Amino acid sequence: MSESVPSSPFIALSSKLHNGYGYAPVKPFEFAQSSNFIELNSAEVAKLIGLMPMLFQVIRSEGSTMIRFGLASGLGEENCLVHPVNGKFLLPYVPAALRAYPFRLIKAKAQGEDKPQEMLAVFQAEVDKAFAKGQGEAILADGKLTEKGKGVMTFLDQLNQRVAVDQKALHSVLESGILIPMNIQVKLSEDSEQTQTVRPDLFRVDEGKLRELSAETLQTLQRTGAMGFIYAHLLSMDKFQNLQKAVEVHSKLKQQANANEVDLEKMFDDDDSDVLKF
Repeated sequence: MSESVPSSPFIALSSKLHNGYGYAPVKPFEFAQSSNFIELNSAEVAKLIGLMPMLFQVIRSEGSTMIRFGLASGLGEENCLVHPVNGKFLLPYVPAALRAYPFRLIKAKAQGEDKPQEMLAVFQAEVDKAFAKGQGEAILADGKLTEKGKGVMTFLDQLNQRVAVDQKALHSVLESGILIPMNIQVKLSEDSEQTQTVRPDLFRVDEGKLRELSAETLQTLQRTGAMGFIYAHLLSMDKFQNLQKAVEVHSKLKQQANANEVDLEKMFDDDDSDVLKF
């Protein structure tokens, strides 16, 4: 396998450098604590549709536009779906975008090869931390990928294929013109009546505009698979109050880190599984 990839936050796994390495973090999703949006792919939306609102994220920068579909995991910069102390995910299903970390497939040259090939890589910041020799199941052993390593590669390959298809669908939603800003208003403080708009990156479907679409645009949305995202979004919107509850629970869990005042049985299942119940 190859050594490193210059100017990249990812390092291609090397049989020389990473033999016996595995990934077993003490706080499994701590890395996502500052990510306030979690991407979902079309194959997994049904697993969370009854729990949280599913929204479109649109970010415009330097003439380009990025659109994603998934969960708003907070109203600010914090991810309120990750336990602030133990790093566990607070919903019963963990999205593939989180489970893929810290691995990625990249194009790199293996030793003795002239052409780049698809290889398994790891986020550089995790090397010798959570990704280290003797940690969990080995990804590499005896100079080659283990069954665990092959499973990771297969998972990432399938995820990448799904995301590529989903992007075509999501861009057709964007081009249809049916998305409008969520315009979420929150109080400046508990004692204030003044509000401010938060999360300008979040968008929803305007049902009036959806009903007015031409037959041609509707056919495009159906052909690309975009209607699945639209339906999932609309059906999930009655769960918006659960996002606010997640924000409140996250705040109380942070307070609990300093003072043991929170009744966890009211927030989580009775089996103490650190899973939010709504």
